[in-house]
Amino acid sequence: MPGGVAKPLTAEDATRFREVADEAVGFRVLHAGVFEKIVLENSSYVDLILSRRIHHHTYYMGLVDEENEVNFYDGMLRVVAPMARVGPSSSRAIPGSHQRARRAWSYMKFCYLKGLGWKGFFRGKRTAAYTVWRRWRG
Repeated sequence: MPGGVAKPLTAEDATRFREVADEAVGFRVLHAGVFEKIVLENSSYVDLILSRRIHHHTYYMGLVDEENEVNFYDGMLRVVAPMARVGPSSSRAIPGSHQRARRAWSYMKFCYLKGLGWKGFFRGKRTAAYTVWRRWRG
């Protein structure tokens, strides 16, 4: 287990762990059914979810290994342009090139690529914003 464990698992702890896990699985199954019935069986919802209106295309940043596969612990920092077809020329290493913008109306800091500068919230290549973690596919 990452980080190790503080103490061994007792038989009593294991029994309680199984009970909580069973409850969690039941909760997930129930709500997956609710989601399927309310959202996926409603073509209006599905059309909205798949529409371009609600997608915010940003740059994508993450760690990758030598084969450009996602790596959560070590690797090269890669940035991929919005809606780019991924290949050797569409991702590049850019260490130390990100910043965070603050806005008075939010406690959140908004990440952006330093080389492009903060431009606000735009879609596609007009943006400097980036999100982290995306499964890149060529």
